[in-house]
Amino acid sequence: MAQFWPALDEVCKKCGGEWVDVVNKTIAFGPQNVGTCLLVDVRKDSQQPNSLRSRIAKVNEEKLNEEQQIANDFDGHLETGFQLATAQGPLVRGTC
Repeated sequence: MAQFWPALDEVCKKCGGEWVDVVNKTIAFGPQNVGTCLLVDVRKDSQQPNSLRSRIAKVNEEKLNEEQQIANDFDGHLETGFQLATAQGPLVRGTC
């Protein structure tokens, strides 16, 4: 896992444009948390995306405050919907 994020970041930066910061905004991969579909947080009011990368890094850290827990729960619901949708097949086909 330690090599995955830097390698993904490098590929995204090569693609340029909207892909440059995708690694820090990726909420989930799908289907089944390992597929090739990405759920990316592009909300304008999202000051600190609750990215998969940051959630993995925080697994053993301190307890979340109430605001962080609400954001985490909301993102969890979004991710569940995403997983259900991607399990049905690709949403969009394309490459960078």
